[in-house]
Amino acid sequence: METEVVYIKPVNTCNLSCAHCFTSGRNGDKSKWDFDALRPWMEELFEHSPDVHVELHGGEPFLAPEEELYSFGEYVRSNGASLGCTSNLTLPLTPMRLRFIKELLRNRIGTSWEPGSNRFANQKIYDRWKSNVSLLIERGTTIKLNVSITSELLEFSPDEFLALIGSFGVQEVALERLTKNGSALDNDACFPNPERQDKWATELFKLYKKTKPAFSINTFDTLEERIHRGQLKADTHCRNCEQKMFTVSADGKVAGCPNGAATESYTNLSEGYEKALNHPDRVTLMARELSIDPRCFSCDVFDLCGGDCWRLPWSGNRCGGYKYLIRHISGRDLTIPIRVE
Repeated sequence: METEVVYIKPVNTCNLSCAHCFTSGRNGDKSKWDFDALRPWMEELFEHSPDVHVELHGGEPFLAPEEELYSFGEYVRSNGASLGCTSNLTLPLTPMRLRFIKELLRNRIGTSWEPGSNRFANQKIYDRWKSNVSLLIERGTTIKLNVSITSELLEFSPDEFLALIGSFGVQEVALERLTKNGSALDNDACFPNPERQDKWATELFKLYKKTKPAFSINTFDTLEERIHRGQLKADTHCRNCEQKMFTVSADGKVAGCPNGAATESYTNLSEGYEKALNHPDRVTLMARELSIDPRCFSCDVFDLCGGDCWRLPWSGNRCGGYKYLIRHISGRDLTIPIRVE
């Protein structure tokens, strides 16, 4: 059975306000979770699903009371589920938070970094982030750096990007493309041209393979393995996110993909897990996710791409997919033209 993934938002808000974020940052809903309301829903989940991964998300999870966060982590682990967390790591790493990371996250955490886009409002916040990253690495923590591909990011050449990421000392990197949700709805300038994004990623992949940096770029490794093995069901190309994941917001609303959770919830905690599992609006989202844009069928890499993530915006007749990158990895003709309107 495939792992069921549940994103839990202890808070819906954040201490930052990144222009490209699929949440509304510090301007978002100020709700905080109610563990007494969450527990019965989780009990149903664990009874139904033998393989569960719980990911603390946000907003910023560390805005939740430290004791509640730790107790929740103990509860998740006691039910045999795996536990992860993504934090912006700009808040102080108190003894309790460090203990939470070491004992309940098993010394592994995700964080984010991007240039500009209000990611770091001032130098003090940026310095704290770098200090926290360094401290965790010194303590043996594995850090996965989630990098959103914004227009500003593409101002870095691939060699500049690899050098900068290498200076942070993180062990893993994931490249994340933007979707039209949350703050990103009002900030079109954050979205790079899909063609330019694809070419940048392809050049970055070539340099990554040539230089073999100390960190891994999981996005590239997964895509390369999937293409060489002929596997479509991997990463964002699986087109089954709405089938395998739930997002529980701090206000008790239940949705699927975390990117659309703020506006696409279809039930709430009080109605129970089974209600969420079989809700008609969930089925509708599944159908939307599985519906392939007709333009995809004439694409020369559709057999390897599978339509990619359904939430990625198109620009004219150009999707947000990695056409050039897929052609390069698969050894197909790089001269095949891509029409952009």
